[in-house]
Amino acid sequence: MITVMKFVLLLALAMCAMAQEKKAKAPGEDWVLLFNGKDLSGWTEIGKEKWTVVNGEIHGEALTKAYGYLRTKENYKDFHLSMKFKCEGTGNSGVFFHSEFKPGTPEITQGLQFEID
Repeated sequence: MITVMKFVLLLALAMCAMAQEKKAKAPGEDWVLLFNGKDLSGWTEIGKEKWTVVNGEIHGEALTKAYGYLRTKENYKDFHLSMKFKCEGTGNSGVFFHSEFKPGTPEITQGLQFEID
């Protein structure tokens, strides 16, 4: 009888430990950082605009009348996005997601945009 009780107790402890491992993490605990604060590693430039990192921030500068984008090299399917955005001067900007581009061009073939004017 004691052996069965020990087994049941061990089984219950193991199940509790497994439940703790599968416990959902708080928002942000398991997030993937898209920007390392130093350079544009993990990013791809699309178009002819200028993208630089200054003081831990990504800066985009319009050099032409055509559009230019900066996109992650990896695709993400289901996500939450947290960011700070500052737009100086006149212009139109935004954050595109689930977007694809016509190869070799800044022409978007599909996707959604969070508009920032």
